[in-house]
Amino acid sequence: MFKTYDFSVDLSNIDRNAYINEAARLTDDLTPHQGETVRAFTQDKASFGETPEVYKITVKDFIEKKRNIPHIFSQLSEDYDFYWIRFPVNFIKKSVWAFNKLEVIIDLLADPENPQRYPKAFQVLPDKKFLYPLQSSSSIAVNIDDNFQFSADPRVETHDLFTLAQVSAKSESNTGMVLGPLKYSLKRARVDHSDIGNQWIFWMLDGIEFVQDSSPDLVIITQIAKNTEKLNIRAQLQAYCDFSLLHEDIQTVVGSLPDDIKRFFIKGCPASDIKEYRLTL
Repeated sequence: MFKTYDFSVDLSNIDRNAYINEAARLTDDLTPHQGETVRAFTQDKASFGETPEVYKITVKDFIEKKRNIPHIFSQLSEDYDFYWIRFPVNFIKKSVWAFNKLEVIIDLLADPENPQRYPKAFQVLPDKKFLYPLQSSSSIAVNIDDNFQFSADPRVETHDLFTLAQVSAKSESNTGMVLGPLKYSLKRARVDHSDIGNQWIFWMLDGIEFVQDSSPDLVIITQIAKNTEKLNIRAQLQAYCDFSLLHEDIQTVVGSLPDDIKRFFIKGCPASDIKEYRLTL
């Protein structure tokens, strides 16, 4: 059966800060010592970095690493280029209510002058095929294999491997580094995503605590028609908290709120961000 992917909560007509401040006002009346706790939720943020990190994968990467050039890479490279694109995500937490679910949609937008030459998400990280090893260990070794796909080897120790963020920062001066092995960590998260090979990708990461100064590694190997000079991307995210973890006094107050605000809190008081990126390749 076909599975549809979309955000769990429609925020198009919701003013997050207004909802939180209304809840805080009512909390002041009922349990004054918790009012400021609720107001602190307005300071919790989840956002993308100012720009993605982009690296073009070429034959030189495989040669430098003394790796076989994948047959599919050789074939597709006649008509396409491939770019490693990492999307940093930043969290700011001022309240005691942690984010523990993240939903992301990345749209790879076609060039308006050549709409038939739309880009595709060829490979992605995190990939749900790594769900079992990620639940069994805090980190796994990932590389780009002979089929030009991300693959994991749980037997490889990860202590001395570079993380994806480190690889993105060093890749321009270290040819072949993106091929791996790399250290990938998601602390036993549950992972789901839409099918690869399309112009967009949806991720859902659930069951872990996203805290300040931590960032899940979101990477797309993007397949783009040769001689494409520009790539436009729309990135959207929503980060949710777990209502059941709120102090019971605040849960009681939420129960007396207007229905729309109450539903918003019960569904995790999501914070959101939208970025439009215009990349020159």
